[in-house]
Amino acid sequence: ATTGSDANPGTQALPFKTIQKAADTVVAGDTVYVLPGTYAPVLSTKSGTATAPIRFISQQKWSAKIVVTNGALYGWQNNGSYVNIEGFDVSGSVHAGIIFYGSYNKAIGNHVHDIGKTDCSREANSGINGGPSTAVGNDAIGNLIHDLMFNCPVVSGWQHPHGIYFGYNGGIIANNIVYRAQGFGIHLYHAPKNTKVVNNIAFNNGASGIIVGGT
Repeated sequence: ATTGSDANPGTQALPFKTIQKAADTVVAGDTVYVLPGTYAPVLSTKSGTATAPIRFISQQKWSAKIVVTNGALYGWQNNGSYVNIEGFDVSGSVHAGIIFYGSYNKAIGNHVHDIGKTDCSREANSGINGGPSTAVGNDAIGNLIHDLMFNCPVVSGWQHPHGIYFGYNGGIIANNIVYRAQGFGIHLYHAPKNTKVVNNIAFNNGASGIIVGGT
């Protein structure tokens, strides 16, 4: 809770102040509930397991807001595996809203919007990014993603932000709504494989709704 302290034990009665403190403290099977308020970007590195994932949950959907104003590269960078990020609001001047570097993670029911430099002075990548070629089986389910540098001019040589970008070994992209991304709504490129894209709505994006390509 924003009224908490990172010197607290992280209980309901005595909560931590930052999501980062919780992310540094959790072990497999833990669930972190985040109360409404505005929070700093997060770098989470701990891993759960297939039967005991780590869950971060906005106690009121979209009321726990990660707003990036300090030049961080990502709103939430998750390097662990078997981690769920559920119901957060992520926005600000970042390269990507939520990015997974580990495997078997899930972005569920988040609101990712207004990503990238508002003055169009820097490129951006995506609202939700499934991660590098070493990441396997990550999911994006039920997210609302919109307004990713949509009104910025297209600059040759820049990355143009996509709503959801899974370039390699994705899992499931389902039930998402994506609009007003400067690039593609849903982007599978480079070497995508083993990815299910089902029941999404992608409209009014700069390049196209969905692209699948590469090798």
